[in-house]
Amino acid sequence: MRMTWLIILGMMIAPSLARGGPLAGAQATRPSVIVPAKDCVTSECHPAVKQFAVVHGPVSSNSCDACHEQVDIQQHKFIIRRDKADLCTYCHQFSVAGMPVVHKPVAEGQCLGCHDPHGGATHALVREASTRELCARCHEAVLKDKSFAHGPVKQGECSTCHPPHAARFAGLVDLAGADLCLACHAELQPRLASAKFVHKAMKEGCQKCHDVHGSNIAMSLRSPPPELCLGCHETTRDSIAAATVGHSVVMQDRACLTCHDSHAADLPALATETAATTCLKCHDRPVKAADGRTIAAVPEIADPNLHKHGELREGKCGSCHAVHGGSRQLLLKKDYSRVFYQKFAAENFELCFDCHDIRQVRDERTTTATGFRDGDVNLHFIHANRGDRDKNCRACHLMHAAPNDRLIRSSLEYGIWSMPIGFARTSTGGACAPGCHQAYAYDRARPVNAVPPAATRPSHAAARRDGDQLVRWTTTDLAGQPLTIPDGKGPTVLLLARGGSGLAGIIQSVGAAIPPEKHTQTVLVICGEMPAEELAALRGSIARNWRIVVDDRNDAAAALGIRGWPTLLILDPDGLERARFAAEPGLLALRLGPYVEAAGRKDQTPRDHRIATHPADDSGKRFERELAKIRRSLSAGEPRAALDAIDRLPAPARASGDVSLLRAEALLRLDRPIDALAELNAHAPPVQWRCRHAILRSRVAIALRDWGFARQILERAIADDPDSAEAHHALGEVYEQLGEWRAAAEQYKAASELSRRR
Repeated sequence: MRMTWLIILGMMIAPSLARGGPLAGAQATRPSVIVPAKDCVTSECHPAVKQFAVVHGPVSSNSCDACHEQVDIQQHKFIIRRDKADLCTYCHQFSVAGMPVVHKPVAEGQCLGCHDPHGGATHALVREASTRELCARCHEAVLKDKSFAHGPVKQGECSTCHPPHAARFAGLVDLAGADLCLACHAELQPRLASAKFVHKAMKEGCQKCHDVHGSNIAMSLRSPPPELCLGCHETTRDSIAAATVGHSVVMQDRACLTCHDSHAADLPALATETAATTCLKCHDRPVKAADGRTIAAVPEIADPNLHKHGELREGKCGSCHAVHGGSRQLLLKKDYSRVFYQKFAAENFELCFDCHDIRQVRDERTTTATGFRDGDVNLHFIHANRGDRDKNCRACHLMHAAPNDRLIRSSLEYGIWSMPIGFARTSTGGACAPGCHQAYAYDRARPVNAVPPAATRPSHAAARRDGDQLVRWTTTDLAGQPLTIPDGKGPTVLLLARGGSGLAGIIQSVGAAIPPEKHTQTVLVICGEMPAEELAALRGSIARNWRIVVDDRNDAAAALGIRGWPTLLILDPDGLERARFAAEPGLLALRLGPYVEAAGRKDQTPRDHRIATHPADDSGKRFERELAKIRRSLSAGEPRAALDAIDRLPAPARASGDVSLLRAEALLRLDRPIDALAELNAHAPPVQWRCRHAILRSRVAIALRDWGFARQILERAIADDPDSAEAHHALGEVYEQLGEWRAAAEQYKAASELSRRR
């Protein structure tokens, strides 16, 4: 132990000698007698011991024997009077007992590792000129290769955060987590105390994001935004990585800090301002996108005099836009078609129907779904769901803000033309006089184009049988019109069902299964009571070819022997019951088609020998019926049902040219353009389908935003088949996207003229 201290003393003396002094070159003779303490430090012996700005008390008073004990006079040898820290604490009352964390040199009694026992530059008698240099003797990696240092570290004030001997918490600090930092960064304390939302990372301490000593990034961040933020916010990280349409501000410049406060805020998601305010810092002017498109400015969202769309009234843009990145143009969360004229399909406006009731466009008649109606005639349906040239929402509505209620436009910009809307609202309706049609008015309470009201209930329904299977029935339908069953023109489908919310769906399912090329009398018999308002709503929700009869006392059900609901009866034109089914709606629809087909055939077999069994099925006709169903599904806006039906066909049928085109169309409508392109490339089209094949290829190009390629395809298709209205219309859409308004107008006009000519 004594040898250890002699070595340490040697190490302490060596630097002093190296600094120079009278002994630097002198060769003093080791004394062999006792030397008085006052003579220990001379020009020849130990001259550096007192050469400090601050000299240790015992040294200054020549009390060398307070620490050193002579053990050999002849050899002039000394030992340290006490071991390690006991030497220092003999005078310095010092204890770290009970402290959870003790600095390692203190715990090992190595006071002299930091302190010079003879003197130093300050009263702390530390071995280096500054605290920073002293700490760096062991902790040299704290600032190694770091260009930004924390203020106290840079100034060498390590003891600002770290007590040198012992502390209450790990890391030799007396305050834990953010409390230590807030002791200096007091300006943050009021914000954290008053903010409604505080960054969760603050609970783990500032060091979650900051390197407390320094780093190569400003503000001593551990990594630059957005990498730092995305290290925790994994869902956002994954959505950004998966986005095919990026939002440049998310990953550039200040990245996340452009919109979010890193510590605390009064808005959810630590937003510094409402989304609308933040977004307008860029979108108050046109923005040039990376792909060359110009994104229009939207200063109207900040205009207090305009009516705002939905949650935009609260400054929220994220209801419609995927603010971190997405898979659609304009960062829309779901599909919204911008094509002005098109055949209505619900999936093309999935974004709108996320909030708006689809019945506003789907139901031809309604008293509840919309206020834009003349009596119960749904004017949204008339504008947007009645043909191949249905109008887009934006024909009448603005998307963000408008001067009129319900976001009604004042004018419509169509290419280079501006057409006034001329909208005027009343308490029960309104009127408009736009450039696209003559002035019309509507009124919910007193319909402008009303017809005399139909009777709400007919006389009691009556039905009878002639023998076991022949049905004859004369009654009055819900509209007050006489009805004869069967009508003798073709097969009759009788659907007998109870009232209820699912009835419209049953009717739709059954109606879709009836071959469209056949004249089929379709009659709905409502068995039992049904409220008048439900009857009115049902009447407005189903196809007009359905006649409705109310059998409120179940007379018809009893006469026909109906014991379960829903039940389907299929009748021959002469009234012979061909078949009946009582089952789930889906099963009814699946079993219906072949029987309707058989019931419609002219059959000379005596009636007694005709029975309601599954007819002999001709494979060619069955295939045609399947194709008809697939086309009906596509026309009804049900691409998933069409695709499933195609995939159930036998392999040879799926390989045929027309089926391949139908499958490609279904895939396109399901937003799967790459799969649609693969389908189109897999099968060469028959000659008669070449134009249709080209149109679908152009739709793929449009879905992939390759407007130039779509234009080439369509221009070649029209050169081959100038009478294709669909090709002209599609080319008009492409020209519209390219901003070639006159060319677009010419193509739309050509499409319209060709459609009328046919």
